[in-house]
Amino acid sequence: MYAPKFDDYLFALDLGYRGLSNSITYNVEAYPIIDEIMKLLQKITPCSSNGCRELWFCLERGPIEEYRNYEEELEEGNVENYEEFVERWKEEYPYEEKWYHFFGVEIDNEYQSITINNTHAIQVSPDFERRSKIPYDISEFITFLKEKVKFCIQQISDGVYMDYIRPRIPDTYKTGAILQKDLWELDPEEKEAYFEGISDADISEFLDYMTKQDHKDYRPQGRIQNMTANDFYRFCALGYQAMNYKGCDLPLRKQYVMHADGRDEGLGKIDPESPQAFHEWLVDGHRGGGHPWEVCRGGNSTNISLYVGIDKDGYYLSLEGSSYGRSPETIKFYLALRRNNIPVFLYGGDHLAERVQGTEKVGVVPQGVIPKYCQGDFPDEDIIIFMNLPYENTEAYAARCVWQDIEEVKLLEDTSASELIDDYKL
Repeated sequence: MYAPKFDDYLFALDLGYRGLSNSITYNVEAYPIIDEIMKLLQKITPCSSNGCRELWFCLERGPIEEYRNYEEELEEGNVENYEEFVERWKEEYPYEEKWYHFFGVEIDNEYQSITINNTHAIQVSPDFERRSKIPYDISEFITFLKEKVKFCIQQISDGVYMDYIRPRIPDTYKTGAILQKDLWELDPEEKEAYFEGISDADISEFLDYMTKQDHKDYRPQGRIQNMTANDFYRFCALGYQAMNYKGCDLPLRKQYVMHADGRDEGLGKIDPESPQAFHEWLVDGHRGGGHPWEVCRGGNSTNISLYVGIDKDGYYLSLEGSSYGRSPETIKFYLALRRNNIPVFLYGGDHLAERVQGTEKVGVVPQGVIPKYCQGDFPDEDIIIFMNLPYENTEAYAARCVWQDIEEVKLLEDTSASELIDDYKL
């Protein structure tokens, strides 16, 4: 089987399409083969505490006829001529072979899962199968996959598997890290855009503050003794002005309404000039469900938040906005507050200090992995922003990366390769 046909199966099997509410299941002949794959995997060392096994294999892209039917693509309007058809084939399959990262796990002899290149291809569980009614014949796919697993195990047994895969796995499939300064050296225009509106003096002042911030205490020096809703809006307005937002000539609360998330948990309904009303609102344990601190709208990881904290000494602020795209604004916001002698702690300030100096590590994750919330792939490193290798100038970026080792896979000590694969010939 060539890579295009294998990929067609992966696309059809993607659980994003099968879904928990979908009625598609596998043909009955496929389940024993899935069981065989799981038994084979039990003979090699796991890569995680839940017993998951990991393998790498590659497939040839094959001749263009294995890609698509040109006449059908032309008739459907997907291409205008044969030259465009060839161009699309080479764009999708630029190399003679394509690599696949395989993960398989079985839990409690009930749940079985196979993921390939971040596509959740196979899932077997009693609850799901009882709901499913329409069989999908995957015999060809799952039989071929079993043979690839056998082939990998033969290589492991022969002691050639790791030597074969390590130099051949494409960089776009690897996990590693690159320094921010290297990214900017490769893309000077990006660096220029990042620092637009931030002077060298601003950066120097910011770094000075960060050297004095206790990054583990999460609280700044100094306190605000009395605070109102209008005080909070005023603090927000200082940030909006520093970031050159629209509407800075509007009343304080209207600026907040213009730029904040909008779910303020009733903050806009209290007396804006009453310290008692603000305090009661702040400590109200029944309040919840909103986002009053999201003062600059964005996604879960791309908004800027300004929190109000309180302890026995008074009120203080905490600012958060460490995503790459919003961090220049966060720095401006933070400087505006500090210049007005407002006690504020900056979450992730140590990372932002490294970022502006170019020493921050950026996590590089494989293609197909969304570069967000990938901290689990870097358990021994403090990395908070991530990227995929770009499609252009890929080799130059890859050369600057420090890659994680490909974990070695071995046969378990009590395993004989011959008993596993005596019916399989290389």
